[in-house]
Amino acid sequence: MAETADKIYCLESNLTIPGTILYSAVSSVEPAGKPLNVCQRASVKLSLWKSSDLNIKEMRNRKKEVFRRIVQEAYDQEGVLTIEDCEHLMLTSKRTLKQYHSEFKQKGIYLPLRGYVHSTGRGQTHKTEIICFYLEGMEFHDIQLRTYHSIGAITRYISTFSKVVICHEKQKMKISDITTVVNVSKELVEQYLKIYNKYVGEENLRLDLMLNPIELDNYIQPFKKKVIA
Repeated sequence: MAETADKIYCLESNLTIPGTILYSAVSSVEPAGKPLNVCQRASVKLSLWKSSDLNIKEMRNRKKEVFRRIVQEAYDQEGVLTIEDCEHLMLTSKRTLKQYHSEFKQKGIYLPLRGYVHSTGRGQTHKTEIICFYLEGMEFHDIQLRTYHSIGAITRYISTFSKVVICHEKQKMKISDITTVVNVSKELVEQYLKIYNKYVGEENLRLDLMLNPIELDNYIQPFKKKVIA
């Protein structure tokens, strides 16, 4: 009871910050393809305006930063926004937001919109990109800055990749069995195995680490506990 009261108090306190609103987003645990009107929701705090926004002189770039920020804020609070959500929140046309999104992708920045997180359309791209960044030696903080995904999400993708590889390499499972055991889609298993086959012929200490779940867990635990601003 006390813990719940503390959460409510903190939520209400944060909402007194100018420019901050409470929004009902689709929960990040909801699967792709489920109608929005029956999806579980998550209450998320979004900062539509910050004093630091004034440091961005050009209005277009300022709006792009707000777009990036609220999408990431929702995701960090276990919610996901759609382009339509952002259209309503920012009073900006869907066409303009899609242009912003395209410009971010051209820079290798993947915003955790619902289409990416829930694997709709080309939504699995960010997961495979993050795995490749990691196997090529990029550190978690650098991956976070590049992709705008939380450390928790990055370590989760790496753990899932490890499970897929172990099932394939050590347990000799079929793809259909791996999808059941790891609880991921057939398409994602195929993409992860394609990445594995690309790097397995090379000397890659990080790939070797992924084949040992205990060592991998010991390695990523400290990163999960760090709070990255």
